[in-house]
Amino acid sequence: MLSHTGTLWQYLGSFVLYTLATVGIIYGVYWYTRRTSGGSAAAAAAPAEEGQPKLELESTLALEPTKNLYVIRSGNERFLLATTAEGTQLLSRLDNVPTEVTATVPEVTEEAPATPKPWYASEPPAVLARPNAGFKQRFVQSVQWLVSSRLK
Repeated sequence: MLSHTGTLWQYLGSFVLYTLATVGIIYGVYWYTRRTSGGSAAAAAAPAEEGQPKLELESTLALEPTKNLYVIRSGNERFLLATTAEGTQLLSRLDNVPTEVTATVPEVTEEAPATPKPWYASEPPAVLARPNAGFKQRFVQSVQWLVSSRLK
């Protein structure tokens, strides 16, 4: 394999170095994508305290890596916000869109159809259990059993 101990240490050292570099690159890409995707959207999804109107993020539009547009709903009011690297601006108050009234539909509970047994749960033919059958015969029959049980 390796004839010299120094070569082994050199190999292990380079392996560790390249592994750490790869993990660093992966983390860097993760950090960059989180930074440019507008991480402030998660703050809008936080639950509201009792008595305060709940903020809901309706839609998002990424204009550039650091510029985003958000449509936010607070109760019955909607706002258009712009975020940049420098800060956040209120662009306009949007017209109220009536919320759709959904008709209550009674839930129909149906029993799920019985799941078919997997191919390996079926019983092998009795010929496979015979101890005096030859190897070739048992092998061919076991392959036929597997194929036929998977086609069911």
